[in-house]
Amino acid sequence: MTQGSLLVVDDDRPLLESMADYLRSLGHRTETAVDCQEAMARMKEYPFDAVICDVNLPDQDGFHLLEWAHEAVPDTQVILLTGFGTIESAVDAIRLGAFDYLTKPIIEDELNFSIRRALGQKQIVTENKQLKQALNQRFGMGNIVGHDYRMLKMFDLIESVSDTRTTVLVLGESGTGKTMTARAIHQMSNRRDKPFVEVACGVDVGIVRIDRDRRRQVAADLGDGRACPGRLRRGRHVIKTALEKLEPVVARVVDDAAGHRHANEGT
Repeated sequence: MTQGSLLVVDDDRPLLESMADYLRSLGHRTETAVDCQEAMARMKEYPFDAVICDVNLPDQDGFHLLEWAHEAVPDTQVILLTGFGTIESAVDAIRLGAFDYLTKPIIEDELNFSIRRALGQKQIVTENKQLKQALNQRFGMGNIVGHDYRMLKMFDLIESVSDTRTTVLVLGESGTGKTMTARAIHQMSNRRDKPFVEVACGVDVGIVRIDRDRRRQVAADLGDGRACPGRLRRGRHVIKTALEKLEPVVARVVDDAAGHRHANEGT
């Protein structure tokens, strides 16, 4: 079982110590606090994995601590406890970002299960952040080496277009870094959390006939939201390679997709 660092907040001292002793027996590093201010002070000092907090506290309620934690320590999971649970209060707790909402009297197995799920969620979030950092290091501009003024000019251009919705065409001979440049644009954009799709277009289109209806379907697949949830309209970046064989098709597809997008935005 995953062990974590926990903070238990409750003004009922016998119950507080009982929960803390139980959680320590499971191997968790556990600290306690009796009110909201003490809890916030401890959370500023140490990055707890999860906080188990009573809703009714002497100074401020657990919802206040939940909102503060959501802003100040967003990686910390908050589990709220209450002796007077209602459906409305449970909905409010989840809406404000609580991981779970448990009612007293506390059942040990129920508390243990909730904490295990919270620690598992925290681990997933941490691993995702580490993966994104690794992707940024691998595909960001730090991997494009060059001190020539033309390369520096290209770096400025990548930064200037990365957060726009402009269609970018990267030209160059094979092996000059077109894919790396496209990935750098993607990683620097506010769409970095969306998929990056690479499409290899090295096919012989001499035997392929694409009529108008087919081109419209292709355009829909690439981003016309009226026909289907398009990949581009969901914020994805698409890079096409070997375009020399598909220039007429791709030009018309991009043209159609852009035309449909502008038409939709105008209505």
